[in-house]
Amino acid sequence: MVLIVEDNQLFRRYLRDSLSRHFPDLSFHEAESLAQGRQTLRETHPEAVLVDLCLPDGTGLDLVETIHRDYPEISVAICTAHDLPEYREAARKAGLDGFFVKNHLDWEGVIQLIAASRHKSMRQA
Repeated sequence: MVLIVEDNQLFRRYLRDSLSRHFPDLSFHEAESLAQGRQTLRETHPEAVLVDLCLPDGTGLDLVETIHRDYPEISVAICTAHDLPEYREAARKAGLDGFFVKNHLDWEGVIQLIAASRHKSMRQA
């Protein structure tokens, strides 16, 4: 299961639909804010989380911190429209599994991240 935390409904749908084509048996949960993301994370315990950097009530890095602290087995990546060096550095320091830029989305990287998270989840089961 993948959690998509993104305030743009069209981009959430785009991610979900595109990933569904590559992983037809994969389920998705969606959240449009940091608070909803945290709640959905607690309720669903996904294999991977794709989170926007800029959310209406905080940053995706806030959610990354929660995931690394409370759910270290979950793979997490940022998907952002803001490809700035300071954001990449913050993502690197946060220990993200991926940093993806929406305008030039590295689909191969996203697919590899999801595949690896599913493989890791199966080994732990």
